[in-house]
Amino acid sequence: MEKTWNVLKTILLCLLVVVLISTLFAFLSGFKNVRDWVNGVVGNGNINVDEFESAPSNWNGGLSKTEIDNQKNDANCPTHEDMIDNIFIQDYDDIVCFYRKFNSTYYNIVFVKTKNGLKFNGALNMRGRAVYYHYWWEFLNPIYPLPGGPKALEVEQDITTAPSYYYNVNHLGWTTPKSNLCLLDGSDPAFYYVDVVDWFQSDGCALNFFYNNDTKNRALKAAQKYLMENIYDPFFLKFCSSSVEIIQEQNNEAVANGDFNFFYDYLYRSTLQHDFGTDKDGNKLTSGTCSVDVSKLTVYPLPVDELNKYPIQGTDPQEYYGIYNCNVFMTCNYEKKDVKTVYANNPSVDDGTKESPIENKDIEPKSMSTIGVSLTPKDNYSNDKICEVLKNAPVTIKYFDKDEKLVRSISFNSTDFTNCTATKTSALDNSTSEINFPDTKAE
Repeated sequence: MEKTWNVLKTILLCLLVVVLISTLFAFLSGFKNVRDWVNGVVGNGNINVDEFESAPSNWNGGLSKTEIDNQKNDANCPTHEDMIDNIFIQDYDDIVCFYRKFNSTYYNIVFVKTKNGLKFNGALNMRGRAVYYHYWWEFLNPIYPLPGGPKALEVEQDITTAPSYYYNVNHLGWTTPKSNLCLLDGSDPAFYYVDVVDWFQSDGCALNFFYNNDTKNRALKAAQKYLMENIYDPFFLKFCSSSVEIIQEQNNEAVANGDFNFFYDYLYRSTLQHDFGTDKDGNKLTSGTCSVDVSKLTVYPLPVDELNKYPIQGTDPQEYYGIYNCNVFMTCNYEKKDVKTVYANNPSVDDGTKESPIENKDIEPKSMSTIGVSLTPKDNYSNDKICEVLKNAPVTIKYFDKDEKLVRSISFNSTDFTNCTATKTSALDNSTSEINFPDTKAE
C-alpha cells in the first residue's frame, strides 16, 4: 500500500512540475507583450501601417504613360463617346472622404490633407470585432490572452449607409466601437470593439481598453488588408463599369500609388474651385454638384476582342491601338462638413504620411458645369420595348456651339432605362462659347 502511495505521489509531483513549467513558459513568452501592453497604456510608440501594402494597380492595356499619350494624340486612334461617372466628396477639416453609391450600397475611402496634397490613409464607416476568448476555460487563464492580444480580429465596412464620421471622446459603452474612422497611420483602432466572452454572446468593450502596440498593429493591418481587397481595388481604381482606369506607372509601385493619390487630389482641388451659387437669401453655397474633366488622368483600354482590330499605320512589325480616345468626366457631388475630427495634429498620422507618395503633374485644376438630360418616350412604351429598340440603335444627343462646333455628346443605350426613363449627366466648360440649345441634335 505504501509503495502504491509513493508511486502516486511521484506521478502527482511530475504533473505539478509540468504545470509549473508550462505556466512559467506561458508567462515568459508573454512578457514582451506585457511590456508592450504597459507601453500602450502610457502612450509610448506610434503604429504606422503601410497603406499601400499589396496595393493593386491598373494594367492600362499594357501601355506606358508615354504610349498612352502618343495614341491619344494620334488622329487615327479609335474614338468612343464621352464616358461619365459619379462620385461623392465629403470635406472635413483635416480629412476628405470619397464615396461611391451603387443602388443602396455605399463604398468609401479617406484621404488625409497634407501640405503636398491628399494622401490615401483609410476609410469611414469601419467596424471591427476583436475576439479574446472562445471558450469558458480560457477565461480562467490569468495571463492569456491579454498579453498576447486577441485570438481573432474581424473587420468590415458598413456599406448600408452613406459615410458619416463620429468619434465619442467620452465613450464608456460596451456594445459599440468608439469611432467609425480608420486611419492606418493613426495608431488608434477605435473602430473595433472587444468580444471578451464570446461564449456568453456578450459584446465587450472598446478595444482601447486592451491596447498594446502589437494589438494595434494587428488590428490596423487587418483593416488595411480588408480595404485593399474589398474597397480600394473594386471601386476606386476604375470607373464607368470598370471600363475606364486611372493611368498608373507600370514599373514602379511607389509612382503608381502616387498617381492614385494625385487623381483624387486633383478631383478635390478642382471641385473646390467651383462656384455653387447662392441660396435664396444670397448666402454663398458651400456644397453642390459640378463636373471635372479627368481625360488626361484616365484611359479606356480596348476590350480584349478588339485588341487587334485597329492597326497603327506605318509600323513594322505591325502594331495596334490599345485604347479608345475619349473624354472622361467625373460628376462630383461635394459636401462641406462642419465637423472636426480627432485626427487634427495627430503626430502619428503626420509621421506616417510624410513619405506617402503623390505625383506632381502639371495639370491645372478646373471645374465644369454639370448638365443633365432625361429621355422619356411620348408613346406608351414598356421598358422592355425601349430596351429592345435601343439595343442596336442607341440615341446620341450632340451639343454644338454657335459655330456648329461639336461641344459634347451624350449617348443612351438599352441599359440606361428604368421605368421608361433614362437620365444622364455630362459637363460643359464654363468658358465655352455660347451653346445653341435649340440646335441640339439627336441621332
